[in-house]
Amino acid sequence: MRSGVLTVGFLVAISAQAQSAAEFFNPLSGSRDGIHLNSVSVYGGYFTGGIPFEVSTVNNFLRPGSTAVSGGSVDIGWSRTRGGSSLWISESLSYMVYPERLLMPNTNLTLNWHRQVGQRWAINMAGTAQLMDLRQGYFTPNALGVAASLPTTFDGLSAAMLKGTFTDSQLASALTGAATSLRPEQAYLYGQHIGLLSATVGASYVPSQRTSYTLSISANRTQSLKIGDSAQNQAGIPRTTMGTVSFGWAYSLSPRTQIGLNGQGSRIFSQVQDQYTSTAGVSLGRTMSQHWFVQGTVGVGYLAYQRQLVARPKSLQYTASGSLGYKVRSQTLLGAFSRSIGDAYGLGAGSTNSATAGWTWQVPGSSWSVSATYNYQQLNGSTTFADASWRAVGGISRALSAHISVSANYTYFNLPPAFSLVNGMEGAQSGVIMSLFWSPSTRR
Repeated sequence: MRSGVLTVGFLVAISAQAQSAAEFFNPLSGSRDGIHLNSVSVYGGYFTGGIPFEVSTVNNFLRPGSTAVSGGSVDIGWSRTRGGSSLWISESLSYMVYPERLLMPNTNLTLNWHRQVGQRWAINMAGTAQLMDLRQGYFTPNALGVAASLPTTFDGLSAAMLKGTFTDSQLASALTGAATSLRPEQAYLYGQHIGLLSATVGASYVPSQRTSYTLSISANRTQSLKIGDSAQNQAGIPRTTMGTVSFGWAYSLSPRTQIGLNGQGSRIFSQVQDQYTSTAGVSLGRTMSQHWFVQGTVGVGYLAYQRQLVARPKSLQYTASGSLGYKVRSQTLLGAFSRSIGDAYGLGAGSTNSATAGWTWQVPGSSWSVSATYNYQQLNGSTTFADASWRAVGGISRALSAHISVSANYTYFNLPPAFSLVNGMEGAQSGVIMSLFWSPSTRR
């Protein structure tokens, strides 16, 4: 009898382990943990500009200088949640096909880890390794566009934007610099093929309901990749390495008003210069109602050069930034603007102006959704590429079933004329993509 009980127990244990392993390695599983096939998509469309896309325009049925494209992507991830911690890793692989040839795949590996330590501490880590073909990133949403599409609460969104504290792991991933894909309006200076390595470690401490502290350390390396002998592989700058340490303090004067102090120090290495950047500022944020908030920051910054090819002033300069958020039941709008000193590429600019916006509209329960993102960047005082670059993306999608959806997206991308002359790319480019998207059941 005892032997029979032991045998049954042994078989039950083996069965449980086999079931657990099957759930862990089942890519279509709906469980929260394990390996998952997050999505698969196929698409087709066209881009304007035959020269920028390195393909022949002979017998092109669209218009002179345009070319048809098709492609696909797959997103696989692994996640684990234990108590107050969560870890997830994802790998996205996409490709684009022209009638003449197959392009280099675009791959993006990301890692995110979040842990809540007690009631007051939280730690976040993020890393990215990306091989990017510039053309395949034209439809990539910015961080605010991703955040606007998440089903987060208004309180969670305002806490992340105003205080830098996160209660939602997906929102933390979207707004963490290392987890954000390199965008074309940032990457064009490195040519058509770009490699990126990035890592960020951050911590937040909330000693009371009114006070919070944040600290983050990040490092990244971006460089041009030489593939073939095309003139489009020419880059405005071959590579850039940057390290940054930032600190922030926020205090709630009232449940709706926050003030803060922030400081940041960076060092940037490039072929053009080796510089230190230091900034400090004071911020004021306010939740205007149950649906929208605003924040503004003013400060000063200083550039110190260890090496530079072009002399730049070392006097103090002003910095400024602002952001706003609006969220109701059916839509979310986020926007931000900043004037920072220097530039993130090591090109010798005196300052950089940038603007970002993201908007999503979807009525709960509806199968339709509409989204749009906008990005703008201008380098001021650079002797090379001081003109502005910007990109706008708009799209509409419809869920055909619980697992299948279809979308149409349009993008317009504008390069500085000076860079277009050097690289051989057209200054203004646009494209349309129709996509069929499949994903398994929603995670439990």
